[in-house]
Amino acid sequence: MYLSDKDYNFIFSNSVRLCVDLFIETKKGVLLGKRTHDPYKNLFALPGGRMFFGESVDDAIRRIAKNEIGVNVEEYQLMDYVEFNGEIGLSGTHSISMVFNTEISGEPKISESFSEICFGRVGRDVIPQHRDLLRKMYY
Repeated sequence: MYLSDKDYNFIFSNSVRLCVDLFIETKKGVLLGKRTHDPYKNLFALPGGRMFFGESVDDAIRRIAKNEIGVNVEEYQLMDYVEFNGEIGLSGTHSISMVFNTEISGEPKISESFSEICFGRVGRDVIPQHRDLLRKMYY
């Protein structure tokens, strides 16, 4: 049984939400998508999303990769975490995301989550927490 949107929003306005982000690096750079929804609408971000109750981390990684960018996950390894405490002021939520270095098969595609995808942008148009992670990785 899943929660209604109203119940879900109430619970997550009063607790921390666990998420998974995918760090996918190719010869062209790190894969980023331009978000179509709040928080951080119209900013670039790593593919990612929340975990569902009862869902394994493995299943969440594979679901998110397929739904967000239409690819299959071959291998992954936990590399870091990101805390989205800035969301509290934006959307009333607080998320913590496990970031996985991810190898994929298939060509990434846009989805309802992203209006466009690109590789390797580390500018002002990347959500602050992912921008900080990318800078930490490369500088």
